[in-house]
Amino acid sequence: MKRVSRTAPVQVAVACAGVLLTVSACGTQAPTVTQPTPAASSTQSSTSAPPTSSSSVFTAPPPSSSSSSTTPRPTQTNENECFTSSVGIGPTPAPSTPARPFGTAVKITSGNSGAEIALKVESPRKVSPNSAFPSTGNTRLVAVKITASLIEGTSRYVGTSSFNMFDSAGKQCRRSFFSSLPSADEFKGKVLTPSAKTVTGSLVFEVPVPAATDKLVVAFNGQLRTTATVQWKG
Repeated sequence: MKRVSRTAPVQVAVACAGVLLTVSACGTQAPTVTQPTPAASSTQSSTSAPPTSSSSVFTAPPPSSSSSSTTPRPTQTNENECFTSSVGIGPTPAPSTPARPFGTAVKITSGNSGAEIALKVESPRKVSPNSAFPSTGNTRLVAVKITASLIEGTSRYVGTSSFNMFDSAGKQCRRSFFSSLPSADEFKGKVLTPSAKTVTGSLVFEVPVPAATDKLVVAFNGQLRTTATVQWKG
């Protein structure tokens, strides 16, 4: 018996875009497969790869800029002005804040308890720094003596954070905890009651050497608000 070959013809066509192979077997045409040339593959790889700079999107920001809500530390622009990193903490005088001369007792009524107190802030005076922590740069220490007395009501708390000092330019002055004052003479927060009506002591602040003590301002607000209730001036 004569054997008939049924092998399908293989046609190979070479084109500029690649190699086209067409295979036909048993009268049925095989699917066409197009292979990209090495040049086309290289182009495709470089096009699909992300730009080098895009990797910075996934880099964590440095700690200093990790949160936009972080309040930047203020910088001292004039060595003849007060400086503190606690700007905005405690009371600040407003144009409407009443002013009294140093040494004047002011009656203040609490809006919460209705308790009434009398506050007196005396004129700033120079004090020496603690020998272990001398003043640095162009600064010196001043103290103001404060007397708080309960007049009406059952109780009223008066704390150190209720007071702030400002220079003549309106810059807040830094609190100092390193003066030569004895601990017994320092002003400490206290709850005034009918059995303990009065507290007296001094708060110390750091001011520039050229600052005139009679130009300093002390502000008070006992309601944990930023606007001062009253201020004392020279």
